[in-house]
Amino acid sequence: MVNAETFWTVQPEWVMSEILDGEAVIVDLRTGRYHGAQGVAATAWSVLGRTADLSTIVREVSEVHAPVPTDVEARISAFVDQLLAAELIVEVAGSAASATIVLATVGASSPWNDPVLESHNDLEDLLLLDPVHDVGADGWPQVAPPK
Repeated sequence: MVNAETFWTVQPEWVMSEILDGEAVIVDLRTGRYHGAQGVAATAWSVLGRTADLSTIVREVSEVHAPVPTDVEARISAFVDQLLAAELIVEVAGSAASATIVLATVGASSPWNDPVLESHNDLEDLLLLDPVHDVGADGWPQVAPPK
């Protein structure tokens, strides 16, 4: 369960992400899994990219998405739990939250949808492939035949 006084940020060692057309595309370079987060989840991910606590995430999500459910904190908390379980975010000490920025990834008034982390592993083999040592003469993404 998420502690309201805890701050989190994106795992800096093995997670990379980008917001594309309002969707967060998140890659775990350790496992080769990639994840998607749309709508409310993408907004929450953007906020976490700057380091945030639960109240900051709830406030910024509520400014962008409507109508906000009465149990918004519980829903955002459940999403943070998903991110923690997938080891995509880490706890950080203190209140190192950055200044609020305008979220340009979503429209001014986007509809509320429960934040969900969509996870995929169909590219795992390609993402974990060493493009220098594990490919054949045809190059990446063609795997070299076993020796």
